[in-house]
Order: sequence, then C-alpha cells, then structure tokens
Amino acid sequence: MGSSMHDIVVAKRGEALAANSLESLLQRGYNTQVNTDPRSLVNELRALASPVILADCGTDEEKAYEAVKDLIASPELHCYPLIVLGKNSDAYEKVLQRYFKPAVTLVLPYELEDLARAFDYVFSVLDRKDSAQPPSPEDQHTTDATQTEKAVQELSHALYQQFDGIPALVFMQFSKLRLFERTLEGARYPHPLDEQELRERDLYPGESKIAEVFAAILDAAGKWGKGHLLRTLFITSRIVEGLGAKTSVSGLSLSAAWLYPWAVAEVEKDLLRSDYLSSRSASVRMSLCSRLKDSAIKISVELGLPQPGRIVALMGKLIGREEACLDGEEYLAASVVATADLVDRVCFHNGFWNPRGAYSLLRRMKAGKVKEIHPAVLACATKFVAEAISSSPTVILPHRVRNNPELQAEAKRLAEMELPPNEVRVPLTQLRPGMRLSRSLVTFDGRELLSHDILLDQDLIWRIWQLSAVRPINGPVIVFASEARNLV
Repeated sequence: MGSSMHDIVVAKRGEALAANSLESLLQRGYNTQVNTDPRSLVNELRALASPVILADCGTDEEKAYEAVKDLIASPELHCYPLIVLGKNSDAYEKVLQRYFKPAVTLVLPYELEDLARAFDYVFSVLDRKDSAQPPSPEDQHTTDATQTEKAVQELSHALYQQFDGIPALVFMQFSKLRLFERTLEGARYPHPLDEQELRERDLYPGESKIAEVFAAILDAAGKWGKGHLLRTLFITSRIVEGLGAKTSVSGLSLSAAWLYPWAVAEVEKDLLRSDYLSSRSASVRMSLCSRLKDSAIKISVELGLPQPGRIVALMGKLIGREEACLDGEEYLAASVVATADLVDRVCFHNGFWNPRGAYSLLRRMKAGKVKEIHPAVLACATKFVAEAISSSPTVILPHRVRNNPELQAEAKRLAEMELPPNEVRVPLTQLRPGMRLSRSLVTFDGRELLSHDILLDQDLIWRIWQLSAVRPINGPVIVFASEARNLV
C-alpha cells in the first residue's frame, strides 16, 4: 500500500534496526535510504516527494531518550510522519503524537510484521488525509521566514486583534474580571517569601512523588533559582485568583508550576532567571523553549502525568512563539505559569525586587512584546505588578531623597489632609478611565507629573503605573468624587 508514493528515510541514531529489516522493506517495494548525520536529515527529506521518517533510536534507554528529545526539539521535522524504534519507545508515543502526525512507536524486540504493519498504518493515514507534498527547499525557506515573522506579529489570541492597543484590551479584562475593586496581593510580592508561607497557603504539592520531584528541583536550582521558583509559584496562585478560574485550571496551573523547571534546573541553572524578552536574548528564549519540552517528556514519561506534561509543552510552545494561546483550560494554565515565570524574571534581580525591571515589563507589555500571553492572564499580571509598584513607592529613590524630612512631611500632609465633599482619594491600582484629576499629580520629589483637571484614559493610567515605578508618586491620586462614583 502506497509504496510507490512514499519514501522511507532511516534516521539511524542507534542499532535497534536489524539488517534484515531494510531488506524486507526493499522486498516490499519501499524506497529506502539511511541517514546517519542529523544535520543533513532535513535536506534529504525535502528532496523526496513524500517521505516517512524511521527513527532508529537504539537499544540503550538513555540514548533512546536523547534521540527522541532531539526529534521533538527539531520543529523542521514535525511536518513529516514518524515511526520510532528503540528501547522503551512506547513510553514516548503520546508525547510524540503532539508534534508528529502521525507518529507510531515500536518496542524491542520486534518482528518484521510489526514493522510492516506500522508502515501500512502510517501510509493509510497519509492516504486518507491526501496529504500535500512537503515544500521544496526554496519554498521551505520562504515559509520559515514567514512563520517567524508571523510568530512575532500574529501568533496571539484573537482578542489582541480586536482592540486599539494593549491598555484598551487590558482594561476591558479588568472590567470583565472585576479587577478594579479586587487585590491580587501584589503588595506582598516585593518582600522575602519563604517555603513556610507557601505551605501555609497550601501551595505545596501533596502527592508524594510530585513533592519529591519538586523538592529535588528546588535543591538543584540553587539559592537564586529556588527563590525564583517560589515566587513564580506565588504569582501563579495570584493570577489564578484574579482569573476566578475553576478548580481544574487552578490545579493544572499549580502542577505545571511545580514541575516545569525539571529539565532546566538539572542542566542550566542560569536559564531559570534569564530575561528572554529583549531582541538580543533570542537564544535564551529558544533554549528555554527546548528545556521546557524536555521537562514535558520527563513529566509525561517518568511521572506518568500526561496532562501536566502537555501544559509544560504548551508553555514551551507559547514562549517559543510556535503556537497561539487559545481559550482551553490547558492553554490558560500554560499561559498562567509562563507569565508568572516571566514576571519574576524581569522584576527580581539577584533575589531583590527591582522597580526598574517592573517599569521595563510594563513598557514591553504595552508595546505588545508579550502577545503570547492570554489577554485575561496579561490583565491579572498587570494588576499584580501595579500593586507591587504602588506598595513600596520610594524604594527606587536615593536615601537622601526618600529620607528627606521635608519631602516626607509633604507626603504625609497630602495623604492625611481633609478633602472637600467633591473630591476623593483613589489608590493607583483602582484608577479607572473616565476619572478626572481634581489636583495635580505630584511625584515624591515635588515635580508635577500631570496637571489638574485632566481626564484619565487607559493610556494615561498605564503611564502613571509605569512611571511610578521609577518616579514615585505622592499618592493616592485625588479625583473628582462625582465622576469617580459614576464609574463604580
């Protein structure tokens, strides 16, 4: 069936394929060729009309695992059907099926008839799909460039295309999720967080095997990496709270937050804390994406937890800009943990809260640099960061400024002075579009940031949050009471 239509390329990375297997395939009329160089595999596949990969991953379990990992980490191969032969290869079948369609695994020892049936199945699937020919090298180059551009510009949730700017989208989500009147405990974030508090918040895993793996991950991560992972777990819980997500999403998010660093902490501790948002950090983004996929395999295979494994794999795809974030539970959980991880990468440096990092994060969010994040998750993260900024406003200032008695006295006067009935104080994180300043907005060092009688819109409020990270404001903000009441 289909032998004249499909070619077999044997990606030989081990010695699991018996010599008589190739002879048997030839006798059945299949065109076969052997590749021993991973660097030339893609070119060989592109030169054929409709190839199928037969991956010989070998008889050694560790080497077979590495070969499977390399297949998954090679997106240029994912458009080709795959048969994997190797030690315990059946353990990877479900994971491989997420990347290759179709994907079949054969365990050792195998019979020739098993191999033939595997090919017959793959060919039947391809024939039913009437699959198109793989692109030529020239077409593939164009496609790769187009996909890269699309990943940066368009691989995002559909809502990003429906609003004129990120602030408008985020404030819509604020209204939908009732985030104006709620707190996500962002004020807790800038201060040291320990394991005991997380246990008291019931954020530690209860199941013994997961708890054992999580403890090992924290130990392998080192001092700064451990701090990052604990804060990421805390942020995850607060974003889930902001979403009002049902229990299933909460549980999936926490499971992913415990396990996503598994393959990262073991190999590259620094990768746990590196900022991957800048244009010069593309290699960090790619490395993190690859390691997350490694973690996904370990979670699925070694712990037998396919759903958390899929979520961590989705994290890798979102961070790697390989896939748009949709509305399903697994996508939402993946976006929650990826966002929590990102927030702490940018906002904490060497174990300390960094307001300039928070400023940078808000600026990048507003510029649309993190459209891989689900819009509702982006709104919760924005609220959380804004709360953190407003909770310790003067930490960024030099000692001589923040300890200046005159400036401190003025800040106290503004905070405690009695207001007339037509004015009301509003915390920075509760500002809403449509409120109007009744008094000028003044920074801690006495400079006027915004003059009175200005009507606040989404963009202005975002700028206030952003600037207050590096130029603290003598808040709360004072607005006209009548307009404020009309917006509640």
